[in-house]
Amino acid sequence: MSVGAIQTVSASVSCTTGTQLSVTLRKGFQKRVEAQIVPTAQALNPDGTPVPAAWWDQRVFNDTLGKSIGGWASNIDMVPGLVQTNLLSSVPVGVTELTYTATRRELPSTTSLDLAAIRAQPIVETCTAHFTVIGR
Repeated sequence: MSVGAIQTVSASVSCTTGTQLSVTLRKGFQKRVEAQIVPTAQALNPDGTPVPAAWWDQRVFNDTLGKSIGGWASNIDMVPGLVQTNLLSSVPVGVTELTYTATRRELPSTTSLDLAAIRAQPIVETCTAHFTVIGR
């Protein structure tokens, strides 16, 4: 497979409970895909206070080839202006369809980051964006 460098693509993403993200995919190191996520609005509770710290799983899936090109997880607040940049895998030369997905789970009441306990929590917010990229 010949690896292609992608041109920059961006989307503004409105998530299911109010978080808004700016998602940018661009050429990264050695023609890999670099994902930059910047929250532009934080989800709020009914009383207007920001939602508490949560567990975010974020993934970019290559729909054309049917496989993930990378993902990451964190327990940070999606505070507006916080920049997250992650280096993912590459895409082949030609047209590729990619999907960015982020899911938020509330953290369990324990202070430990027990992944099994976290992933047992229900998903409370989902964010999705679709991109068509051209690897050259």
